[in-house]
Amino acid sequence: SPWQLEILLMELLNQFREEVKKDGIKILQEEITAQNEYFLALNSLEQLKRAVCEYITQIMAAYIETMNSRHKQPITIAIEYIEQHYKEPVSLEEVCAQVDLSYHYFSGLFRQETGVTITDYLIQVRIDHAKRLLKDTTKNISEIAELCGYSDARHFSRLFAERVGIKPQEYRRMNA
Repeated sequence: SPWQLEILLMELLNQFREEVKKDGIKILQEEITAQNEYFLALNSLEQLKRAVCEYITQIMAAYIETMNSRHKQPITIAIEYIEQHYKEPVSLEEVCAQVDLSYHYFSGLFRQETGVTITDYLIQVRIDHAKRLLKDTTKNISEIAELCGYSDARHFSRLFAERVGIKPQEYRRMNA
């Protein structure tokens, strides 16, 4: 009977809502009440079917967005940490500790979301900063290396040349 179908539908929707709430999707009680009243006021099974499908699609879109942002949140925290601490000796374990995730799990997640490893990202941040210092200051290569988190100027120069294609001194001459 239509009455039994309505009851079954409301039970299914309530179970669905409870499941997505477990994963952090917030559905206000006022929204649930209004949506239930709307469903019960519909005149045909076809209208009800269409309305329920639209409703479930909206909730699933919110669910997917929440799940995606959960992956991006630790990435954002790690990127901010690296950008604030690149001048210091930064260990990968330290970055992972900032997001409270294991190195193995987080390093894979970071690469999946950004397309680069944590180490490559840190190196790129340091090289980008070095480029700015080479263009905008007269500091020597050792000072720039130190300001970019490298204690060994020769290592810094080799890494810079590998990443940029030219030595730091040449980069400075070309961009002075």
